[in-house]
Amino acid sequence: MTRTIDFGGYLKSLCLSLADIQGAPDGAVTLTCDGPPITLDLDVVTALGIVVAEVVTNSYDHTFPGGKGSIIVSVQSAFPDINTMTMTISDDGEGFKAQTENKRHGLGLVRRLVEQVRGTASLDSENGTVWTIKIPVSSSTLPGATVPDIVGAGQEAA
Repeated sequence: MTRTIDFGGYLKSLCLSLADIQGAPDGAVTLTCDGPPITLDLDVVTALGIVVAEVVTNSYDHTFPGGKGSIIVSVQSAFPDINTMTMTISDDGEGFKAQTENKRHGLGLVRRLVEQVRGTASLDSENGTVWTIKIPVSSSTLPGATVPDIVGAGQEAA
């Protein structure tokens, strides 16, 4: 039996919780999350949820020295590649700066979790920080569909 969940709904709920936890004063940092209903395996949703929490928390904690800015998490599916879901996590802060003295930063965690669900992750930090994460899916996971087709890491499709 495959356990599935609506990733779009989960993402919105997760972002509300992250915004509450961070508690930026007077809405100085805004967090916006949007995604269509996409049914995914629970293990995939869990891995992606950890990725979102890590990247968003890092943005809140490290990228807004002036205390103001915005973070946007968006999910797009289908067009132009019906076999890929793209999640973008971006902020308009200073941009990502790897801490060379600390080798245990979240960059490795994010990449490992994305690889675990057979996805790819790229990072652009020229104008703020933009993570682009692509996960394999098929037309059965498009909005309104109920049949999941992405399986958890190490599982075979039924």
